[in-house]
Amino acid sequence: EEQDVDAGASSSTSKGPEASKQEARPPKAPISDEERIERLLKRCEAEGLDVGPAEAAAALQAEEAHVGKAMIRLRRSVRSQATAPAVEPSHAADRPCHGAVVLATASAIAITVMGLILQRRAKNA
Repeated sequence: EEQDVDAGASSSTSKGPEASKQEARPPKAPISDEERIERLLKRCEAEGLDVGPAEAAAALQAEEAHVGKAMIRLRRSVRSQATAPAVEPSHAADRPCHGAVVLATASAIAITVMGLILQRRAKNA
């Protein structure tokens, strides 16, 4: 009986080679929102997607700072813009404030992203 107990104890504490690999790795350091935006922009550039920092920040915000999910969102966005019918110049002239709307939206996104960055820094401090 003693042998069975000892054998059971040693088998339950044995973790195998995979467990030792995980224990040897140091914990990952958290990355900042700026680093996430940079990583996302690099991936977009590598794939030939024309994405600006404001779009990247908005995608990260929508995907709770997950770079991979934000990349998928941006791919879909760029793809849908490519397949959307282009506005003819005559229609664009009917909407003189279109540029102002785009600028206001980009500004709102930038303000939101900066607010999130400041909140995260305050929480981590």
